[in-house]
Amino acid sequence: MCTQSEPVNVIVVVHTAPTHFLQRENIRETYGARKLFLPTEVRVIFLLGRVEDLNLQRGIVDEHNKYGDIIQGDFKDAYHNLTYKAVMGLHWVSHYCPDVEYVIKTDDDVMFDMWRFIKQVYANILFISRTIYGIARFNDCIPRSGKWTVPSNFLRGYSYYPFQFCIGFVLIISADVIPDLYFASFKVPFFWLDDVYLTGLLRSAAGGIPFVPKA
Repeated sequence: MCTQSEPVNVIVVVHTAPTHFLQRENIRETYGARKLFLPTEVRVIFLLGRVEDLNLQRGIVDEHNKYGDIIQGDFKDAYHNLTYKAVMGLHWVSHYCPDVEYVIKTDDDVMFDMWRFIKQVYANILFISRTIYGIARFNDCIPRSGKWTVPSNFLRGYSYYPFQFCIGFVLIISADVIPDLYFASFKVPFFWLDDVYLTGLLRSAAGGIPFVPKA
């Protein structure tokens, strides 16, 4: 993916569900399509976990053999394991695409305006090192019930997160912070909400990487 002679400018890291073949195909043909954005070199990879259905796994292997863009981790693909996907993405970029400039982390049900991004960043020769761009959350309430329940033993005594973080469905990250975030995951205990973990806990542990809040 990143071993060709052309330097890769942008890599899109997509959290995807194993059965979402159509969503992945749509991304490959739109904002993940290399041919549409040349001379800016754009690549896309899809992150998913382990599946138990052998027919589904065969379909995933066939898809990877065709496109070469599937990264599959040895953990069950489940909603509460999204943090494993996030850390797997940090590991992959750090080890296999270390010279990329920007990492766009997103989900497979999101449409990203790559044209606008390239126009604003590359057409104007703008590169801001050590920065995360995202929809910022300040003094967000810690949900103790419902879909995003936070266990009572996490941040005991707090009603609000004591740190800032970004909503994770779209993040633009200058790739020079990816190794720092990855190595921080070795010392920060697992927390199942991947956006809180990645842009809150890991970002703080990696030295308080600044982020630019976007509405």
